[in-house]
Amino acid sequence: MHDDAASHYLRPFTVLERGYVIGRVLGEGSFAIVYAAIRETDSLPCAIKEYYPNALAKRGVDGITINPKRNQDLLDSWKKRFIQEATLLRRCYEAPSIESGVVRYLDLIVQNNSAYLVMERLEGNTLTKLLRTHRTLSAESICLWLRPFLETLQKLHDKQIYHRDISPSNIILCANNRPVLMDFGLAREGARDELLKSSAIGRGTFIAPEQLTGGYCDHRTDFYSLGAIIYRCLLGHTPPQIEARRQGASLSPLIQGSKTAQALQKIAEHCLQLDIKKRPKNAAAISATLAPYWGD
Repeated sequence: MHDDAASHYLRPFTVLERGYVIGRVLGEGSFAIVYAAIRETDSLPCAIKEYYPNALAKRGVDGITINPKRNQDLLDSWKKRFIQEATLLRRCYEAPSIESGVVRYLDLIVQNNSAYLVMERLEGNTLTKLLRTHRTLSAESICLWLRPFLETLQKLHDKQIYHRDISPSNIILCANNRPVLMDFGLAREGARDELLKSSAIGRGTFIAPEQLTGGYCDHRTDFYSLGAIIYRCLLGHTPPQIEARRQGASLSPLIQGSKTAQALQKIAEHCLQLDIKKRPKNAAAISATLAPYWGD
């Protein structure tokens, strides 16, 4: 595993503070590596997200410590942002707790010129993986995970926590289709981030238009992403690119579908409004609109 292609990974059996033992790599992004791990004290399986920005960082001679390739200040600045992700995730479990709808925070370790976010290790498949094997999903199967997911979103937004990176790859479906939201790397807290304007962030189909231009973001930013996911699940393809829509490209209609599917598409279209002010006012309002279609 520790070959040239993966020389920046921590070696298996590396032990972090408080007795966390590193295992295999579960995933990797531009700013972090996620490992399977075990807590020595009670053999608890967990997942550890290590702050490791590829463009800025390199391993020291010990194979563990993070050193800057360039720009120590930027490396430290992004580490503070990574630690803020852990802080927001921990807040999800402060009273009133969001409970099982968000990946559970377990610990934060600041060590080796890096930081390590310790979380529960989830068993299940991401929505991305499900959509690789199913071009579309039935309206009924969408409702199975959408109903509890909307409850989670409402609780997050009640805490003024805005995820800003909801996508199929960040929703894992656990036992009984229980949806769990992961990756709070772009999340912001409205009560403490007084001005939610910044440089353009994020990329891809599921990012809201205001994020691409560095505009004002709030809870309705998450609804654009949710609308794009519902649209993809129903129609089998993603909505037109934002620039194309600004130039007149329209959303596709359902060729055919049940009343539940039609209701879901109307919700998707409402969420996919380019103007943030025209999207649903809150997740509870979306749930109320769909309530006649939830089924027993």
